Amino acid sequence: MGRARILVIDDEASVLEIVAEVLTAHGHAVTVARGGREGLLAFSAGRFDLVMTDLGMPDLNGWDVVRSVKESRATTPVLVLTGWSDTAEAPAGVRPDGFLTKPFDLKRLAAEVGAVISRA
Repeated sequence: MGRARILVIDDEASVLEIVAEVLTAHGHAVTVARGGREGLLAFSAGRFDLVMTDLGMPDLNGWDVVRSVKESRATTPVLVLTGWSDTAEAPAGVRPDGFLTKPFDLKRLAAEVGAVISRA
């Protein structure tokens, strides 16, 4: 898996910290955002090979983030991080490129990120 620019959006600081740490250790350049609005601002200001977003955030939910990213740059893969379950159903027309259920195994995190980037 090569070096990728990854935007991680989550309102939980501990999740941002561990995801950023793992992905950085795998050679990726990671930008973190503490919520959906901050994440979309970072996305519009930068270039990313992958966006990872939590679903349940107080300011702007993950489905809105997926929709906005795909409307702006349809080829950018989006991986959804969720504590809800992997059966969380996306609204009509919203298609993330993968799901990762919290709490997640760190090896699975790295593998899923690699798989989504490889498919892109």
